[in-house]
Order: sequence, then structure tokens, then C-alpha cells
Amino acid sequence: MPIAVIPRACGTALWEPEHSGAAAAARAQGLTVYWNAPTRPHDVQKQIALLEKVVALRYRGIVLAHPHRGGWNGTWYRSGQQLIVRLER
Repeated sequence: MPIAVIPRACGTALWEPEHSGAAAAARAQGLTVYWNAPTRPHDVQKQIALLEKVVALRYRGIVLAHPHRGGWNGTWYRSGQQLIVRLER
């Protein structure tokens, strides 16, 4: 099962080092990376949709970049072995 990485946007030089680093770290652990992001940096709805997709597919881990302006607020807590995330716009 892959690890999901959802940055603020894809296709920019800013996120390519993160993509390479995540892929290398995953390979070292025998995992793969699912990398996907909105095409625009502040497309919060697309980022939330991607997060919901990987949560539903029960990925082994999720790395999520927080949109820095006008983004979402969230509450994070653990319930047993699960990480529960509640997002608010």
C-alpha cells in the first residue's frame, strides 16, 4: 500500500524536491508514493477531495501540505490506531 503525498500544487519547481525526497524515503522502506495535487496552489476543494480519496482507500500514510492563505482549518486527533481529521473551510 502506498503513502499519499498531497502538496499544495503540482508541476512547479517548489514541490519537485519534496516529490523526489518522498519517493526515495518510501523506496528505502519498501513502499511506493501516490503523488497528486491540485494544479493551482490555493485549490482547497481539490486538495480536500484528494485527501478524502486516499482516506477512503486506507493508504498507509498521508503527507498533506497546508494551503497557506485562505485555506482550511482542521482538527486532528487519534482514536485508537486511527488518525481522525476534521476539515473546515
